[in-house]
Amino acid sequence: MTMREGNGDKFGNSNRGPLLKEEMSLTLGTGNNQTLFKKKTKTTYSVRRLTPVECERLMGWPDNHTELDKDGNIISDSARYKMIGNGIVTPVAQWVCTNIVKALEEEKHEATN
Repeated sequence: MTMREGNGDKFGNSNRGPLLKEEMSLTLGTGNNQTLFKKKTKTTYSVRRLTPVECERLMGWPDNHTELDKDGNIISDSARYKMIGNGIVTPVAQWVCTNIVKALEEEKHEATN
C-alpha cells in the first residue's frame, strides 16, 4: 500500500502507514505489504526481512542449522523460516529446565530436613 501526504490509508487515517491505528493489534502476516513506520514525506520506507541465519542466531542456534535436511538436501528459505518459527529458543529452554531442576532439588532437600 502506498500513501501520499494528505491521503488516508485503508482505515481513513491520514499520514499513517498501514497497521498503525492505535486501537488495532499489530499482526504480522506472510506478505511483504506491511510497514511499521509512519510516513512523514513522500520518501518510501521499507523493512528488511531477516535472513534465515539471522533468525537462527536469534533462536540461539548455530549458523545454517536449518540449511540441510536429514539427507543433505538444501531446504528452501520459506521452509527454514517455518521451522525456525516453530522452534524453541535454546537459551530460554535451557534456563527454564535448569530452574525447574533447581526448584525440584530444593523441594526434595526441604522435604528431607
